Amino acid sequence: MKELELKAIRVGTGLEKLEKGAEDVEEMKIGLAQEDLKLRSADEATTRMLGQLQKSSMNAKKESEAVGKIRELCQVDANRIAAEKKVAEDDLAQAQPFVEEAERAVNSVKPNDLNELKKLQKPSDFYFNKYEKDLMNDETMEFLAPYLDLEGFTPIIARNASKAAEGLCVWVKAMNMYHEAAKMVKPKLEALRLAEAQLADAQLDLDKAQSKLDICQDVLDKLKEDFDEQMASKKSIAEGADKTRIKMNQATSLINGLAGERERWTEDSIKFEERKSNLVGDVAIASSFLVYLGPFNEIFRNDLLHNVFITDLKERSIPMTSNFDLSSFLVSDDQIDDNGGGGGGSSGMISEWTALEGLPNDPFSIQNGILTTSKQSLHYPLFIDPQGQALNW
Repeated sequence: MKELELKAIRVGTGLEKLEKGAEDVEEMKIGLAQEDLKLRSADEATTRMLGQLQKSSMNAKKESEAVGKIRELCQVDANRIAAEKKVAEDDLAQAQPFVEEAERAVNSVKPNDLNELKKLQKPSDFYFNKYEKDLMNDETMEFLAPYLDLEGFTPIIARNASKAAEGLCVWVKAMNMYHEAAKMVKPKLEALRLAEAQLADAQLDLDKAQSKLDICQDVLDKLKEDFDEQMASKKSIAEGADKTRIKMNQATSLINGLAGERERWTEDSIKFEERKSNLVGDVAIASSFLVYLGPFNEIFRNDLLHNVFITDLKERSIPMTSNFDLSSFLVSDDQIDDNGGGGGGSSGMISEWTALEGLPNDPFSIQNGILTTSKQSLHYPLFIDPQGQALNW
């Protein structure tokens, strides 16, 4: 009974594990379907993000090209203006000595010199207001031309009149020279100021374009970051789905491989229940045989066994195994004592008796062998053995 229950427990455990495995496979199928949905959703999201990324990349490239063109033009203008500025500054530097000479002349005139100049008979011939050098124009120079053309309008002659007259003479001549030099430089300076203003406007356009490019680049960088995160999420989902799919396939293969065993175990489980139910009658027959039928011959044994014991059980509706095999039921490890040999089941033990040990291979001799090796044989030690077969065995 214990052996039967142990086998039933083992088979039941195996069937439970198969059932649990099948349930796990179904759960994995549901989980895999959900993972597939997530993966398709991730694919769609990735495709959308890739489209946005490509569009933003094109916009950024377009803005970058525009900025590059503006920067290139600004650089060309800056180089040109720098060259023109250098030329204008060089030209202006050539007129600078006249300005410095005029300033020295003005600085040499003291208030007392001016008072002295005012005492002259015709002070207007040599007295001028203080002009700013850049405010002098052609009209002013035209007014001064008659004086500049005078032979006596020289610093040496003017010094005879006064020291102030000498300074003013030097200043007027210097301003005339500066004006002539500045006439060539001023148009260049004006053009330079205009070009610098245009460059400043171009720089503003460049700054605006660069700002727009920066915005596009920020959007592009954010999209790249989101795209990388989406790709990582998609990869994680795909890897999880692959692991689930591999695990599910392995479990399915194992369950399918054990399909035959499952059927056998299911049948065995049913048979075990039947055998447990039939043990009542089977044990009653086996016990009756061991206790009562040892002294009788084969004919009387069979008559009592089949026509009395089994018939009585059927009339009492006591469950028992149909086509009950007495020898197979009794020859087991539990029914053999230490002198009767080890296990190996009924067929192994009976084969050892008949093939190796010399016991005749007929049902009656095998039953006698069972009676002899059974623990019940201690009650019936007497052999009736006219042919010496039992003795030889």
